[in-house]
Amino acid sequence: MTDLRSLWTSYFPDVGSIIYLAPINAFDQFLVEDLDANRLEDSVTLWREVVSNRLLANAQMVLFLNKCDLLKAKLDDGVRLCDYVKSYDGANEYESVLVLPTEVFGSVPDRSSELFIYPTSMTDTGTMRINLIANVQYSVLVENLKSLPLI
Repeated sequence: MTDLRSLWTSYFPDVGSIIYLAPINAFDQFLVEDLDANRLEDSVTLWREVVSNRLLANAQMVLFLNKCDLLKAKLDDGVRLCDYVKSYDGANEYESVLVLPTEVFGSVPDRSSELFIYPTSMTDTGTMRINLIANVQYSVLVENLKSLPLI
């Protein structure tokens, strides 16, 4: 799978924004094609490859930490994050656990463009449509306008 990812770069030069969805509930799951690879860790690895690519240095990044509802349900059912992510030693409560992916995905050095991170649940269509998508549209529009000699 990683070999195919390197082919993406030929599409990067004209990209102004990237929207990336990371399933943060996948901390206890493994890739179908590699049963030793944790899905959340793979999402972080791919994210870092994308945001550190020099061809995307000026692209605006929008990250959806998706499936928050499923993450909360897993934690409420007693699935412990620390059993799968050895570096985590916090409380096994949704608010505490959500800090980890926000920090891990958000710690991207040397970004010349803005990074927007949104915890989401795509099944919550009301919130997604009204609040989140409107904010993303606005921020993408503003960033694109900044690149023009208008602002």
